[in-house]
Amino acid sequence: MFVGPRGPQAIPVNYAMLGDDIVIRTGPFTSVAGHAAPSQVSLEVDHLDDALAEGWSVLASGEARVVSAPAELEAIRLLDIEPWAGGDRDTYVRIVVSDMTGRRIRAIAKE
Repeated sequence: MFVGPRGPQAIPVNYAMLGDDIVIRTGPFTSVAGHAAPSQVSLEVDHLDDALAEGWSVLASGEARVVSAPAELEAIRLLDIEPWAGGDRDTYVRIVVSDMTGRRIRAIAKE
């Protein structure tokens, strides 16, 4: 999530972890790349299981920047982040996480 012209925006992304940092693979002219100059962003990851009525959610916040250093790009490419969206997706954004919260949701057993 980042703040764009219309206010807070959340966009689905493909990502991987590099140590404690989050790396996103995107296109060079996407809103994600455009707001990583560096800037404060948040990323939410969640999972819901309707059959079991449970799930979890994690929210990570930190500073995002576009990766340009050759050695850093080499390490990031080894993560093999596969974008689902088509087109040119060879821009990497690294989020240095400064805050992380999460929660687990479980249905209460009925007696």
